[in-house]
Amino acid sequence: MAWLTADVSPPRPHSRPTNSDLVIHDLYLGRWLLPEPRAQWNTIRQRMPALGGANEGKHGLMHRQSNSGWKWATGTAAIVALVFIVGAAMIFRSHRAHAPAPSKLAVPVTAARALRHDVPIYLSGLGTVTADNSVTITPQVGGQIVSEPFRQGEMVQAGQLLVQINPAPYQAALDQAIGRQKQDRATLAGAEQDLARYATLVRENYASQQKYTDQKALVAQDAATVEADAAAVEAARINLGFTRIVAPISGRVGLRLIDAGNVVSAGTASAICTIMQINPITVIFTLPQQKLEDVLAAMTKGNKPAVVILGGTGQTALAKGRLLTIDNQVDTATGTFRLKAIIPNDAKRLWPGQFVRA
Repeated sequence: MAWLTADVSPPRPHSRPTNSDLVIHDLYLGRWLLPEPRAQWNTIRQRMPALGGANEGKHGLMHRQSNSGWKWATGTAAIVALVFIVGAAMIFRSHRAHAPAPSKLAVPVTAARALRHDVPIYLSGLGTVTADNSVTITPQVGGQIVSEPFRQGEMVQAGQLLVQINPAPYQAALDQAIGRQKQDRATLAGAEQDLARYATLVRENYASQQKYTDQKALVAQDAATVEADAAAVEAARINLGFTRIVAPISGRVGLRLIDAGNVVSAGTASAICTIMQINPITVIFTLPQQKLEDVLAAMTKGNKPAVVILGGTGQTALAKGRLLTIDNQVDTATGTFRLKAIIPNDAKRLWPGQFVRA
């Protein structure tokens, strides 16, 4: 669609068109067409009557359609929309042309020869970590606690001093037993000498046989007293040794339950502290009774089944060990049987009382 304005004079070359110049405006291309060569200008001027009709003048306006103002506005809007669409299409194509091509990730494939192997069978059960050896430290003699030369939570060795009870009363009792033993030994020695004299007198008929027999019984009595004194000395020495409480096993000592300065008595139910052997450590777990035959069959092959200890969530492996033994009965209440595994615990990741999965 185009509209034309005519002027009797040709337009000035390379100048902006005015109302008095011939202007060809292409609404579809959105540009001005200025026929600069005079030959083209004459040709267009001769054809003006055919385009616009019989009316031609110096400033005559020829319309191919009516209502030229509304058509002009509509054409301008269409041109703007067309330019916008074309520009957007060009920008989109430019971005697609410069966009990097999607990379194709290669999937690795590994080929291997088919082999025949035994498939491991895994049995899982809930369990609890227990110390291989556990000792509760309680006093064997009464008295006041003088010192406790250990640090709570430290590793102790067998024979290490843990508690010192006041030894003075027991040292005195030992000294007293030793003194009584010496006294009775002297009495026995005198009785033995008298028995030897009576034996000589009886052979020479200077003493009666009855006297000799009585003296012999007295010697035996004094000898028994000396033996009793020896036992009393040993008991006093043992009681004195009980004032020093040492660790019976190597392990980790727990919290101190009775502080120094308190008076304790023999056989009290209150413990001073506890010691747990945590390396190696044991785990007791349960399995359904339907799996008993499988476990027994695995143990009869010679190699004890491996045991992997997992955390409470069952995702993290804490330690590995071997099955130690199976309990001698099935729990009738739950239909399960207990198993005990021995686990090396060098990393100290297992703790007595810990809930785990085996």
